[in-house]
Amino acid sequence: MLREIAMNEIQEKYKLQKEKFERVLKIGIPISQSVAGRYVNYKSAMTSILYTRLCTTAVSISNLSPNIFSNCTHWDCVSLFSLTRNLIENYHVFFYFCIEEISQEEWEFRKLLFDLNDTKNRYDMFNFWGEENSKIYEKMKLKLLRQIQENMFFKKLDTKKQKSFLNGNNTFAFSRDEIEERMGNDKLYYKGLYKFLSNQTHTFPMSFSRMSEQQKGKGIESEIEVGYSMLALELSTNYFLEACKNMLNVFPDIKSDFETKINDEESTNT
Repeated sequence: MLREIAMNEIQEKYKLQKEKFERVLKIGIPISQSVAGRYVNYKSAMTSILYTRLCTTAVSISNLSPNIFSNCTHWDCVSLFSLTRNLIENYHVFFYFCIEEISQEEWEFRKLLFDLNDTKNRYDMFNFWGEENSKIYEKMKLKLLRQIQENMFFKKLDTKKQKSFLNGNNTFAFSRDEIEERMGNDKLYYKGLYKFLSNQTHTFPMSFSRMSEQQKGKGIESEIEVGYSMLALELSTNYFLEACKNMLNVFPDIKSDFETKINDEESTNT
C-alpha cells in the first residue's frame, strides 16, 4: 500500500512537470517561427540557427517522454538524459556566442577558435579515412591559425594560453562549467550534474549496473524510471525556458508577444 502511494505521488509530480515542459515548448516554438530568416548579420543568423536546434531537441524530448496515462507507454530515462545533455550543450554554445555580452574582438576570437577546432576534427576524420578532402582542411587550418594570431584579443592573452589555443583542441575559450558560472549558475553543482548525465549517455556502469534492482532501463514504468524522466524534463524545461527569455532580449520587437507567458511559467514552481 505504501509503495502504491509513493508511486502515485511520483506519477503526479511527473505529470505536472511534463505539462510544464509542454507549455514552455508551446511558447518556444512560436518564438523560433517569429524570427525565422532574420539573418541581419552572422551573429543573428547563428542565434536563429542554434535556437532552432534547441527547439528541435526539445520536441524530441517531448516525443520520448511518456504521457503518464497512456495505454502504450515506453519508458527510457537514459535516452532522455542523453537528449537533455545534448540540449544543455546546445544552450552553452547559444549563450557563449549569442547571449553573453563581450567585445567584438573577443567574439571574433571565440568564433575563430571554434572554427579551428571544427576544421581540425574534419581534417582528422578525413585523414583517418584516407580521403583527399583532408588536404583542403589542412589549408583551412593554417589560414585560421594566422587569423587567430592576428586577433587583438588573442594578442593580449599570456603566452601559455596562446600556445594551448593554437593546437586546435579547444572548442571554447574556457570550460563548460565556467560557461555555467558566467550564466550565473553554481559551477560545482553543474560539474556533478554533467558527470551524471555523461555516465548515462556513454553507457558507463552508472547507467546499467542496477537495472534489475531499480527496474530501470527495461522500457517499463517504475519509480526510478518515472523519477529520472521527471528530472530530465525539469532540466530541459529550465534551460529551454532560459533560451526563450534570451531570445526576447536579442529580438526585443517580439517581447510583447511572449514576455507575459514566459513570466507566468517562471513563477510556476512545477
